[in-house]
Amino acid sequence: MTEGENLLKYLLPERQMLSYLRQGGGKKLVEVRVDDYGSFSQALKRFKIECQQSGLTSEIKKHQEYEKPTERKRKKRLKAIRRQRRKMRKLERLNSL
Repeated sequence: MTEGENLLKYLLPERQMLSYLRQGGGKKLVEVRVDDYGSFSQALKRFKIECQQSGLTSEIKKHQEYEKPTERKRKKRLKAIRRQRRKMRKLERLNSL
């Protein structure tokens, strides 16, 4: 295991890490190299930032619990409604100027 995978194991529960590693699918694991003069806390901070930027944390949160297909459809529909309302508000503001 590389140092990045060791850090990942430190941060994630074992079951989630194994499922993420099994997925593979061309996804690159987040890797942070610790320099000779760098501290572990700095490396951990950089690792967390890289995980957020790569979308790993949101992906893990999304797969923590099973979501029924009907729930997914409902969330997708509500998201579309919110997006449409925002668009309408923006158009109203532009028209009022």
